[in-house]
Amino acid sequence: MAMPSAAEIATAAAAYATSSATQSEKKDAFDTEQGQVAALRPAADKLIKDIWDHIEFTYRDEPGPSKRRKCREWGLTYIARPGETPDPEEPAPETPQPQP
Repeated sequence: MAMPSAAEIATAAAAYATSSATQSEKKDAFDTEQGQVAALRPAADKLIKDIWDHIEFTYRDEPGPSKRRKCREWGLTYIARPGETPDPEEPAPETPQPQP
């Protein structure tokens, strides 16, 4: 727009004000929802710990590497400490070959 009229400027300014207000409302809603998610975190962390403990308790009588392998099937993750050797991965089961 080269040399817009006052009406065109007023229309563009009104559109900007509406857009800016909408964006501000959305930012406020996002902040509120982020606060609500943060409030759920302690309960979620407790639930995760309870599930983790239950899975490890289930396999408590297994030897260490076997226990960790079985727990990994349930989504538990183990990270080797510095100086520790990680558990060897089990080989993938072989696919049976058809008999001729």
